[in-house]
Amino acid sequence: MPPGTVEEKVYPTDIEPEVALKFLASIPTDWSASITKLILKDKINTYAYSKHIAERLVERAWNNLPVSIVRPGGITSAMTEPLPGWNETQSSSSKWAKLIFCGAYHTVLGNKQGRFELTPVDYAVNTCLAAAWRLGTATPKTFHVYNCVPNRKSNPIMLRDLINWGCETTRESLSVKKHENYYPLISNNTNIFDVNNYLFRKIPGQFWTLLKKGSYPNFQKDYNEAQLIAKTFKAVTTENWEFETSNMAELNQLMDPLDKALFPIDFDQIDWKLFIEYLACGLHKHSQN
Repeated sequence: MPPGTVEEKVYPTDIEPEVALKFLASIPTDWSASITKLILKDKINTYAYSKHIAERLVERAWNNLPVSIVRPGGITSAMTEPLPGWNETQSSSSKWAKLIFCGAYHTVLGNKQGRFELTPVDYAVNTCLAAAWRLGTATPKTFHVYNCVPNRKSNPIMLRDLINWGCETTRESLSVKKHENYYPLISNNTNIFDVNNYLFRKIPGQFWTLLKKGSYPNFQKDYNEAQLIAKTFKAVTTENWEFETSNMAELNQLMDPLDKALFPIDFDQIDWKLFIEYLACGLHKHSQN
Protein backbone atom coordinates (compact mmCIF):
# COMPACT_ATOMS: atom_id res chain seq x y z
CA MET A 1 0.00 0.00 0.00
CA PRO A 2 1.17 3.59 -0.54
CA PRO A 3 2.71 5.58 2.35
CA GLY A 4 0.23 6.74 4.96
CA THR A 5 -1.21 5.61 8.27
CA VAL A 6 -0.57 1.98 9.25
CA GLU A 7 -3.26 0.92 11.68
CA GLU A 8 -3.06 -2.05 14.02
CA LYS A 9 -5.20 -4.26 11.86
CA VAL A 10 -4.79 -6.73 9.00
CA TYR A 11 -5.39 -5.14 5.63
CA PRO A 12 -7.31 -6.99 2.88
CA THR A 13 -5.37 -8.49 -0.02
CA ASP A 14 -6.24 -8.31 -3.71
CA ILE A 15 -6.28 -12.09 -3.86
CA GLU A 16 -7.01 -14.71 -1.22
CA PRO A 17 -3.77 -16.04 0.33
CA GLU A 18 -4.48 -19.68 -0.51
CA VAL A 19 -5.14 -18.79 -4.14
CA ALA A 20 -1.95 -16.72 -4.34
CA LEU A 21 0.17 -19.48 -2.81
CA LYS A 22 -1.31 -22.13 -5.10
CA PHE A 23 -0.73 -19.96 -8.16
CA LEU A 24 2.86 -19.07 -7.26
CA ALA A 25 3.67 -22.71 -6.57
CA SER A 26 2.30 -23.76 -9.96
CA ILE A 27 4.16 -21.37 -12.28
CA PRO A 28 7.61 -22.16 -13.72
CA THR A 29 10.47 -20.63 -11.76
CA ASP A 30 11.71 -18.62 -14.74
CA TRP A 31 8.34 -16.84 -14.96
CA SER A 32 8.64 -15.31 -11.50
CA ALA A 33 10.73 -12.27 -12.42
CA SER A 34 8.56 -11.35 -15.41
CA ILE A 35 5.28 -11.30 -13.46
CA THR A 36 6.57 -9.84 -10.20
CA LYS A 37 5.54 -6.25 -11.01
CA LEU A 38 2.11 -7.43 -12.11
CA ILE A 39 1.60 -9.26 -8.82
CA LEU A 40 3.00 -6.57 -6.56
CA LYS A 41 1.11 -3.57 -8.01
CA ASP A 42 1.49 -0.91 -5.29
CA LYS A 43 3.29 -3.17 -2.79
CA ILE A 44 6.81 -2.09 -1.77
CA ASN A 45 8.60 -5.32 -2.68
CA THR A 46 8.25 -9.10 -2.55
CA TYR A 47 9.26 -9.15 1.12
CA ALA A 48 6.44 -6.79 2.11
CA TYR A 49 4.01 -8.73 -0.09
CA SER A 50 4.88 -12.04 1.56
CA LYS A 51 4.43 -10.45 5.01
CA HIS A 52 1.00 -9.18 3.98
CA ILE A 53 -0.04 -12.61 2.74
CA ALA A 54 1.26 -14.18 5.97
CA GLU A 55 -0.76 -11.76 8.12
CA ARG A 56 -3.93 -12.66 6.25
CA LEU A 57 -3.24 -16.37 6.80
CA VAL A 58 -2.69 -15.82 10.53
CA GLU A 59 -5.86 -13.76 10.81
CA ARG A 60 -7.87 -16.46 9.04
CA ALA A 61 -6.55 -19.03 11.52
CA TRP A 62 -8.13 -17.09 14.42
CA ASN A 63 -11.25 -19.25 14.40
CA ASN A 64 -9.18 -22.34 15.23
CA LEU A 65 -6.07 -20.99 16.94
CA PRO A 66 -5.43 -18.30 19.57
CA VAL A 67 -3.14 -15.97 17.61
CA SER A 68 -1.89 -12.39 17.63
CA ILE A 69 0.34 -10.49 15.22
CA VAL A 70 3.42 -8.53 16.29
CA ARG A 71 4.52 -6.20 13.50
CA PRO A 72 8.04 -4.81 14.20
CA GLY A 73 9.95 -2.13 12.35
CA GLY A 74 13.54 -2.65 11.23
CA ILE A 75 14.89 -5.10 13.82
CA THR A 76 18.33 -4.11 15.07
CA SER A 77 20.59 -4.51 18.09
CA ALA A 78 19.38 -5.37 21.57
CA MET A 79 18.78 -2.60 24.08
CA THR A 80 19.49 -4.76 27.13
CA GLU A 81 19.09 -8.52 26.49
CA PRO A 82 21.13 -10.67 26.06
CA LEU A 83 23.47 -7.66 26.31
CA PRO A 84 23.41 -4.07 25.04
CA GLY A 85 24.31 -3.84 21.36
CA TRP A 86 24.07 -7.57 20.61
CA ASN A 87 22.93 -8.19 17.05
CA GLU A 88 23.04 -10.60 14.16
CA THR A 89 25.29 -8.56 11.90
CA GLN A 90 24.40 -10.32 8.65
CA SER A 91 20.81 -9.06 8.59
CA SER A 92 20.01 -6.42 5.98
CA SER A 93 19.21 -3.71 8.55
CA SER A 94 22.49 -4.33 10.41
CA LYS A 95 24.49 -4.28 7.17
CA TRP A 96 22.77 -1.04 6.13
CA ALA A 97 23.57 0.67 9.44
CA LYS A 98 27.17 -0.54 9.43
CA LEU A 99 27.69 0.67 5.87
CA ILE A 100 26.46 4.12 6.85
CA PHE A 101 28.48 4.37 10.04
CA CYS A 102 31.72 3.18 8.42
CA GLY A 103 31.61 5.55 5.43
CA ALA A 104 30.36 3.32 2.61
CA TYR A 105 28.01 6.06 1.36
CA HIS A 106 28.83 9.59 0.29
CA THR A 107 25.07 10.20 0.21
CA VAL A 108 22.45 8.21 2.11
CA LEU A 109 19.11 7.62 0.39
CA GLY A 110 16.55 9.02 2.82
CA ASN A 111 14.42 11.90 4.05
CA LYS A 112 16.57 14.01 6.40
CA GLN A 113 13.43 15.29 8.13
CA GLY A 114 11.94 11.81 8.42
CA ARG A 115 11.74 9.12 11.07
CA PHE A 116 13.15 5.61 10.96
CA GLU A 117 11.09 2.91 12.64
CA LEU A 118 13.67 0.91 14.57
CA THR A 119 12.81 -2.02 16.82
CA PRO A 120 15.44 -3.35 19.23
CA VAL A 121 15.45 -7.14 18.91
CA ASP A 122 14.74 -7.69 22.61
CA TYR A 123 11.71 -5.37 22.40
CA ALA A 124 10.35 -7.49 19.53
CA VAL A 125 10.83 -10.67 21.58
CA ASN A 126 9.34 -9.10 24.71
CA THR A 127 6.28 -7.96 22.76
CA CYS A 128 5.73 -11.49 21.44
CA LEU A 129 5.90 -12.83 25.01
CA ALA A 130 3.57 -10.15 26.36
CA ALA A 131 1.10 -10.66 23.52
CA ALA A 132 1.05 -14.42 24.20
CA TRP A 133 0.54 -13.78 27.94
CA ARG A 134 -2.38 -11.45 27.24
CA LEU A 135 -3.95 -13.88 24.83
CA GLY A 136 -3.58 -16.79 27.22
CA THR A 137 -5.05 -15.01 30.25
CA ALA A 138 -7.72 -12.75 28.75
CA THR A 139 -11.43 -13.51 28.83
CA PRO A 140 -12.84 -13.26 26.25
CA LYS A 141 -9.92 -13.75 23.90
CA THR A 142 -9.52 -11.09 21.24
CA PHE A 143 -7.42 -10.93 18.08
CA HIS A 144 -4.86 -8.11 18.22
CA VAL A 145 -2.22 -6.63 15.92
CA TYR A 146 0.66 -4.79 17.60
CA ASN A 147 2.75 -2.24 15.70
CA CYS A 148 5.97 -2.83 17.63
CA VAL A 149 7.60 0.49 16.75
CA PRO A 150 8.35 3.82 18.47
CA ASN A 151 5.44 6.18 19.10
CA ARG A 152 5.76 8.74 16.32
CA LYS A 153 4.68 11.61 18.59
CA SER A 154 6.20 10.93 22.00
CA ASN A 155 9.62 9.38 21.26
CA PRO A 156 10.43 8.97 17.56
CA ILE A 157 13.89 8.15 16.24
CA MET A 158 14.82 10.56 13.45
CA LEU A 159 16.84 9.26 10.51
CA ARG A 160 19.30 12.16 10.67
CA ASP A 161 19.94 11.44 14.37
CA LEU A 162 20.47 7.75 13.71
CA ILE A 163 23.08 8.60 11.07
CA ASN A 164 24.83 11.33 13.03
CA TRP A 165 24.96 9.47 16.34
CA GLY A 166 26.06 6.24 14.69
CA CYS A 167 28.79 7.95 12.68
CA GLU A 168 29.90 9.90 15.74
CA THR A 169 30.26 6.76 17.84
CA THR A 170 32.05 4.88 15.07
CA ARG A 171 34.48 7.68 14.31
CA GLU A 172 35.22 8.77 17.88
CA SER A 173 34.86 5.67 20.04
CA LEU A 174 35.86 2.69 17.91
CA SER A 175 39.28 1.74 16.60
CA VAL A 176 38.07 0.88 13.11
CA LYS A 177 39.11 2.15 9.69
CA LYS A 178 37.19 5.36 9.17
CA HIS A 179 37.22 8.86 7.71
CA GLU A 180 37.64 11.36 10.52
CA ASN A 181 35.08 14.17 10.64
CA TYR A 182 33.20 12.75 7.64
CA TYR A 183 29.44 12.45 7.77
CA PRO A 184 27.33 11.42 4.76
CA LEU A 185 24.80 13.70 3.10
CA ILE A 186 21.13 12.68 3.05
CA SER A 187 18.89 12.94 -0.02
CA ASN A 188 15.58 11.32 -0.96
CA ASN A 189 16.37 11.80 -4.66
CA THR A 190 17.52 8.52 -6.19
CA ASN A 191 19.39 10.29 -9.02
CA ILE A 192 21.39 12.42 -6.58
CA PHE A 193 22.08 9.30 -4.52
CA ASP A 194 23.37 7.41 -7.56
CA VAL A 195 25.46 10.27 -9.00
CA ASN A 196 27.05 11.33 -5.71
CA ASN A 197 27.99 7.81 -4.72
CA TYR A 198 29.35 7.10 -8.20
CA LEU A 199 31.48 10.27 -8.32
CA PHE A 200 32.61 10.49 -4.72
CA ARG A 201 32.56 6.85 -3.62
CA LYS A 202 32.90 4.48 -6.58
CA ILE A 203 35.47 6.32 -8.71
CA PRO A 204 37.83 7.12 -5.80
CA GLY A 205 37.32 3.61 -4.47
CA GLN A 206 38.18 2.04 -7.83
CA PHE A 207 41.29 4.17 -8.13
CA TRP A 208 42.42 3.35 -4.59
CA THR A 209 41.82 -0.40 -4.85
CA LEU A 210 43.56 -0.64 -8.23
CA LEU A 211 46.61 0.90 -6.59
CA LYS A 212 46.46 -1.92 -4.06
CA LYS A 213 46.83 -4.46 -6.91
CA GLY A 214 43.96 -6.86 -7.19
CA SER A 215 41.53 -5.82 -4.46
CA TYR A 216 39.15 -4.08 -6.89
CA PRO A 217 36.75 -7.07 -7.27
CA ASN A 218 36.04 -6.96 -3.54
CA PHE A 219 35.36 -3.22 -3.66
CA GLN A 220 33.00 -3.67 -6.61
CA LYS A 221 31.10 -6.36 -4.74
CA ASP A 222 30.83 -4.23 -1.60
CA TYR A 223 29.80 -1.14 -3.57
CA ASN A 224 27.06 -3.00 -5.44
CA GLU A 225 25.75 -4.52 -2.21
CA ALA A 226 25.66 -1.09 -0.55
CA GLN A 227 23.67 0.37 -3.44
CA LEU A 228 21.24 -2.57 -3.46
CA ILE A 229 20.63 -2.45 0.30
CA ALA A 230 20.03 1.31 0.21
CA LYS A 231 17.40 0.96 -2.51
CA THR A 232 15.80 -1.96 -0.68
CA PHE A 233 15.22 0.37 2.28
CA LYS A 234 14.09 3.29 0.09
CA ALA A 235 10.39 2.93 0.92
CA VAL A 236 11.24 3.08 4.63
CA THR A 237 13.89 5.80 4.59
CA THR A 238 12.36 8.24 2.09
CA GLU A 239 8.72 8.14 3.22
CA ASN A 240 7.08 8.89 6.56
CA TRP A 241 4.79 6.06 7.65
CA GLU A 242 2.36 6.89 10.45
CA PHE A 243 2.18 3.79 12.65
CA GLU A 244 -0.66 3.63 15.16
CA THR A 245 0.51 2.14 18.46
CA SER A 246 -2.58 2.19 20.71
CA ASN A 247 -2.59 -1.62 21.09
CA MET A 248 1.07 -1.51 22.14
CA ALA A 249 0.29 1.15 24.75
CA GLU A 250 -2.64 -0.88 26.05
CA LEU A 251 -0.52 -4.03 26.28
CA ASN A 252 2.14 -2.17 28.26
CA GLN A 253 -0.49 -0.80 30.67
CA LEU A 254 -1.76 -4.32 31.38
CA MET A 255 1.65 -5.49 32.56
CA ASP A 256 2.56 -5.19 36.23
CA PRO A 257 5.67 -3.20 37.29
CA LEU A 258 7.88 -6.28 37.66
CA ASP A 259 6.96 -7.59 34.21
CA LYS A 260 7.57 -4.14 32.71
CA ALA A 261 11.05 -4.15 34.22
CA LEU A 262 11.87 -7.70 33.12
CA PHE A 263 10.23 -7.56 29.67
CA PRO A 264 10.25 -3.90 28.58
CA ILE A 265 8.12 -3.00 25.56
CA ASP A 266 7.61 0.73 26.20
CA PHE A 267 9.49 2.58 23.44
CA ASP A 268 8.98 5.87 25.30
CA GLN A 269 11.55 4.70 27.84
CA ILE A 270 14.32 4.27 25.26
CA ASP A 271 17.15 6.80 25.18
CA TRP A 272 17.73 6.70 21.42
CA LYS A 273 21.17 8.31 21.52
CA LEU A 274 22.32 5.65 23.97
CA PHE A 275 20.72 2.93 21.88
CA ILE A 276 22.46 4.09 18.69
CA GLU A 277 25.77 4.03 20.58
CA TYR A 278 25.01 0.42 21.57
CA LEU A 279 24.08 -0.34 17.95
CA ALA A 280 27.29 1.11 16.48
CA CYS A 281 29.50 -0.62 19.07
CA GLY A 282 27.63 -3.89 18.64
CA LEU A 283 28.01 -3.84 14.85
CA HIS A 284 31.76 -3.53 15.33
CA LYS A 285 32.08 -6.02 18.20
CA HIS A 286 29.87 -8.77 16.77
CA SER A 287 30.79 -8.31 13.11
CA GLN A 288 31.29 -11.53 11.16
CA ASN A 289 33.14 -9.76 8.35
